[in-house]
Amino acid sequence: MFMHSLKIDLYPDEVYTFTPKGDVFAFPRGATPLDFAYRIHTDVGHHCVGARVNGKLVPLRTPLKNGDIVEIATSPTQAPSREWVNMVMTSRARHKIRHWLNTEQKHRSTDLGKKLIEKEAKRYRVAWRKLIAENAIDGVLSEYGLARLEDLYADVGYGKVSPRSIVERFISDEQKETALTDEGVLQKAVRKIFPFTGSSPSIKVKGYDDLMTYLAKCCNPLPGERIVGYVTRGKGVAVHSANCPNVKNLMFNADREIAVEWADQRQAQFQVELEVLMEDRQGILARVVSTIANLKTNIRQMDSRTVDGRATAELVLEIADLKQLEKVTRSIEGLDGVMQVERKFNVRHATA
Repeated sequence: MFMHSLKIDLYPDEVYTFTPKGDVFAFPRGATPLDFAYRIHTDVGHHCVGARVNGKLVPLRTPLKNGDIVEIATSPTQAPSREWVNMVMTSRARHKIRHWLNTEQKHRSTDLGKKLIEKEAKRYRVAWRKLIAENAIDGVLSEYGLARLEDLYADVGYGKVSPRSIVERFISDEQKETALTDEGVLQKAVRKIFPFTGSSPSIKVKGYDDLMTYLAKCCNPLPGERIVGYVTRGKGVAVHSANCPNVKNLMFNADREIAVEWADQRQAQFQVELEVLMEDRQGILARVVSTIANLKTNIRQMDSRTVDGRATAELVLEIADLKQLEKVTRSIEGLDGVMQVERKFNVRHATA
């Protein structure tokens, strides 16, 4: 006990924690249960789903203190996320998380790049597998400084290389003139997207088979509104609202734009942020909330502030589709004292 107290006095920038069996782990101050999990074993860290500190469940970002007894809970289905990088203090944990994320992104980029090239080959009425079987691929790989075909797929998936430039190296000028321009003749496939809550409507992506897609967080498109697809680097197809401010910035490369559409209208809930500008009157915010509730719309989050006689409310609502959003917006705009209702887009979440 004396030596333990002495260590704490000599090394005030460290915290000493214990496993349930009494093993001691030292960490820099600010370390979390996630650091503890990676200290035990890399796989324990990767599959960490929760922690008990001194017998109590705590969030994984909770700072550890001297003398804490830490238990880690794991699940084989758990995997690291990018948020974890900011939840750890030790370089060991941060390195392990980033390595897993980079490896996973490489796998996704490789799969995506292969699908993009195969789709491009179909435009010329040829099979990519046949092209590489009949032609030497080593020369192309050498030009790009690559050793394997999988590395080429990854570069296409990352957006570093255009799939068209690859395919056109293996076909004649005559074949180039016969390229299909009607995307409708290509095979259509459906890939389900999972939004914030509940099950999501499906998205139809033209010309792809089982291509990974997701709703862009910057605009959270709703069923019923026009959408556009953008092939990101290693993450699949980001589906944006056509009105999203980020679309103009992202669509500078036409090769990475892809046609998408809503496949069905199954019930689901999407988070939409509205900003309501009002006169600073007593009870006006209560009327806004009551109006939303009467339309059977759930408020997930609300924040308000008052400046120079005007009140601003920022609301995060659960919306099923564009029709419901328009109805809620019109109803709020019709209230006496409401000056403006605007849907907010988060331009910081643009994905390239």
